[in-house]
Amino acid sequence: MDNKVLRLRETFNIRKSKHGEVLYQVQERKMRVRDTMKVEDRSGKEIANIKKRMVGVVRDNYVIKVRGDRDWQVYGSILDHNYTVKE
Repeated sequence: MDNKVLRLRETFNIRKSKHGEVLYQVQERKMRVRDTMKVEDRSGKEIANIKKRMVGVVRDNYVIKVRGDRDWQVYGSILDHNYTVKE
């Protein structure tokens, strides 16, 4: 995974290997009320959209909207880096 830091968004590329082809691109949108990330495949089509639902002191909650699938709920502890994903 590598990343590019831009002004209003941060972009991460998920690669097949260290110097291999880009499989997915994750764009984190900055300067918004809620954290938002967009996941695109290598052709630029959006395959998922991740939004932070609630702001917690120790716990985070996210909704992941996956193209052609039901929404996923993600919640967990930011201190333990332990998350649960439910469809």
